Amino acid sequence: MLAKIDLEVVRGAASKVLIDYNNGAAAVVLPRVLQEMNCTVIPLNASPAEIVTEQDESTFRGRLQEMGVIAKAVKAKLGVFIDSPGERCFIVDETGEVLDHDTAFAVLTQLVLTAKPGMVLGPASASLAFSMIAEQMNSRFVPTRITPGAVLRAAQHADTVLASDGVGGYCWPDFAVAFDAIFTTVRVLELLAQTGTTIGALKKRIPAVAHKKAVEFSPWEIKGRVMRTMMERHLKDRVDLTDGVKVFVDGGWVLVVPDADRPEYHIIASTLDPVRSQQLVDEYSALVRSVVAEAAPESEGVVEKT
Repeated sequence: MLAKIDLEVVRGAASKVLIDYNNGAAAVVLPRVLQEMNCTVIPLNASPAEIVTEQDESTFRGRLQEMGVIAKAVKAKLGVFIDSPGERCFIVDETGEVLDHDTAFAVLTQLVLTAKPGMVLGPASASLAFSMIAEQMNSRFVPTRITPGAVLRAAQHADTVLASDGVGGYCWPDFAVAFDAIFTTVRVLELLAQTGTTIGALKKRIPAVAHKKAVEFSPWEIKGRVMRTMMERHLKDRVDLTDGVKVFVDGGWVLVVPDADRPEYHIIASTLDPVRSQQLVDEYSALVRSVVAEAAPESEGVVEKT
């Protein structure tokens, strides 16, 4: 692992980092690695446990916020919460803000492309900001199918410098084609040392886009009909069929994609204009509902909007 980074630069930075190991496997490996990197480490929940008790969402979010308070108080350059298997993580910046996964992915995209232009992979549902960042940095953002396995399969492409499933899993193909929160911690510290920037500064550079979502119920037997309706409607338009149907419009796109595990459709619009994004979400949500209602009137209903 250490052979994959510029150890001299990292040691010279002498970074202070806060790590919540969540009593998982990372607590066995990462402390020694960070010691070799000349990092000052504030560890939390660093005793590996065979069984880790799951927490409800509100309790977990409260725990992340507490971690942010600690990171700010100790003036850590970086905070990382690592899940028990050591695959996925949450990032905390130097101000103590816990980054949502989209923001963290956008920050890491900027970091890695600054060091090495190339190809970044992420789910087709990732916002317009990623292609904008990549274009600004003479690189490419390539959408994949939304499932984690599909992201990893695509990450084997020789030009890939970073791939993410959009929910805290980061793959660095020059190290391993797998989601690895331990190496993510190591690589982010290296890139911060090389660039001399901060997570907070990179966060401010993320292009402002309007990313709107909705979820509509669709019985399993009607999912195919929704896709056919989308294709028939956009036969002459520019579309991307990587996952579902993504229709490109002026200044962005709208994606209609079936959920792999639930009788639902996700409608996602990403443009530069919040009003336009919401209009697209409303328009294509109505389209899904109309197809469902025509085939099964009793099944119509909105599941969720964000």
